[in-house]
Amino acid sequence: DPKTQWNVGYWLMALLALFMLQTVWQARTVEPVPFSEFEQALAEQRVAEVVIGDTTITGKLKNPDGGKTVIVANRVDVATSEWLDQYQVPYSRAIESTWLRDLLSWILPAVVFFGLWFFLIRRFAERAAAEAAEGGTVWLHDYNLWMVPAVLRELRPDVKIAFFHHTYFPSADTFNVLPWRREIVGSLLQCDYIGFHIPRQAENFVDVVRGVAPLTVLERRNCAPRFLTYGCAVGLDEMTTAIEVHGRRIGLGAHPVGLDVDRIRTILADPRTVERTTQLRGELEGVRMILSVERLDYTKGTLEKLLAFERLLDEHPELHRKVSLLTVCVPAAAEMTVYDELQTQIEQIVGRINGRFSRVNWAPVKFFFRALPFEEVVSLYTMADVMWITPLRDGLNLVAKEFVASQ
Repeated sequence: DPKTQWNVGYWLMALLALFMLQTVWQARTVEPVPFSEFEQALAEQRVAEVVIGDTTITGKLKNPDGGKTVIVANRVDVATSEWLDQYQVPYSRAIESTWLRDLLSWILPAVVFFGLWFFLIRRFAERAAAEAAEGGTVWLHDYNLWMVPAVLRELRPDVKIAFFHHTYFPSADTFNVLPWRREIVGSLLQCDYIGFHIPRQAENFVDVVRGVAPLTVLERRNCAPRFLTYGCAVGLDEMTTAIEVHGRRIGLGAHPVGLDVDRIRTILADPRTVERTTQLRGELEGVRMILSVERLDYTKGTLEKLLAFERLLDEHPELHRKVSLLTVCVPAAAEMTVYDELQTQIEQIVGRINGRFSRVNWAPVKFFFRALPFEEVVSLYTMADVMWITPLRDGLNLVAKEFVASQ
């Protein structure tokens, strides 16, 4: 039951967060006792759950009333697990504080984040439920809203729910690492239809569902002629188009996102585009241009691409003054501070490459950290010698389609 899974999962995470915060707070606020006092308590077998840190040793002191209080002492050289063993006191395996810090730095933010995420998901679903017409269709987009169908189905059993994945839906061995995989899959199974870019992603979803619940494949369809079935890394002969789980039928489909070809055709026919392209060709006379267009994101491989280009210039000096990399990197929203470090790394390596290899009349990297008008991007597409697209993981990259259409 998605509702039960939702509530149980939420409260378990909340309790885990409270427990860990309480433990950390107690350890930080307790005044350390002399080590001799701690040693005496150990000798009397009154201390349990001992944790050895870098500078302190912490344990739970058994009280006469049956309760426990935290006891902390400054660590000395003899305070090792071997030293503790001589007292034969039951205690948890010694945990190095560096590992504990890493664990806390991951778990606590994750618990807080997912708690907030679930809260926002419910608010989103409530608003969607209020807006949807009787018997209407609600179309949800991408993994950020994975948990919405579970809440929406509970609030509005009359609506049809469709879901489309813009990002790549991973294989089962990758997806199943998620601790919340059952909750996510249970929510998605409340949909009436789920869309993906290509057949391989739909089959990945079917494999994931098999690991959560028994399913029946209702329909399969040949992938040809619309999709390549061989000669490519993700080709398939057939794909599943409908499954049944717990009595519910869920349709599956592959729908590669397309682009407005007529818009590109109109831009190419515009005299200003012709003039702009001619000017760019004049500025880059005698230099082959490698073009890269992407937004700032870890998945796009921008940093890795720049490192590869630097190595190319290092190992092939004959390409100096003959090849330039022109990169258009669209920045993330200002509030997305998670990308600040990546942006800094990219800017540093661009400066390093140009500082090492530039000449008076040639810069190896031309870097635009801003969004360009689409008309200018199309002009770049038409004159690029190489379109360099390097996603480390991507759903479907429209830049490749735009480049091919422009060419």
